[in-house]
Amino acid sequence: MVSLAAEYKIPVVQVWQDPPRDPQVLIKAIREKEGVEGYVIRFDDGDMYKCKTNFYMRSHGINARSIRERAMWRSVLKDEIDDLIALIDYDAILKEKLGNFRDALREGLEKRVEEIKAQLKKSEVDNQQLHKISREALKIARVNHGQDKGPLTDDELLKGLSEYLKENYLHDVKTFNEESAKLYSYVGFDCNKLIHPYQFNPKTGIMEHKGGQKVDRKQAYGDKKDVSKKHK
Repeated sequence: MVSLAAEYKIPVVQVWQDPPRDPQVLIKAIREKEGVEGYVIRFDDGDMYKCKTNFYMRSHGINARSIRERAMWRSVLKDEIDDLIALIDYDAILKEKLGNFRDALREGLEKRVEEIKAQLKKSEVDNQQLHKISREALKIARVNHGQDKGPLTDDELLKGLSEYLKENYLHDVKTFNEESAKLYSYVGFDCNKLIHPYQFNPKTGIMEHKGGQKVDRKQAYGDKKDVSKKHK
């Protein structure tokens, strides 16, 4: 396979020869790699785990030290949320809450897709009963669908929703802050209830504990000097 890939100039995943054997040293080394997305750690029993580098996270606006509300939306829509959740290795409750946010947003969007499909069965022309966001997402899905005579798929409708939301509500902080109530109404869940005892600060958009404590690795580990070296 390697020789065939080389013949057609197709990149092949490289094996890290002689990586550190200590798990903590290995994770630290992976996190600090530059110009690399990450590694898949494979164990002798066949289990495999992904570990992304800080370089990859920075390039995609993913930051486990300052979790922002708009970034959470974007990471779910871009299907990168699991990369962020994987970084939360210092707070099990926070990790669970972020997973709840991901699931609730995905479920809300999937319900809207079912709503669009139900309306299309009734009428291919009159879609005024749909929410404005759904109508606009449907237009995008139809353009992307092109001349294909088959029906729109769930994935096409979800992609249309994602594109419309990113372009019209998530492109800048000001717009998101002004429209966030409308967005949560559209997907049908109360964010602050879902992620309690955490909340997104209404001024900064950064997730913090309701007691006012910012979610931060340094506070979680308690050794600021050590952490600053580990997580640059």
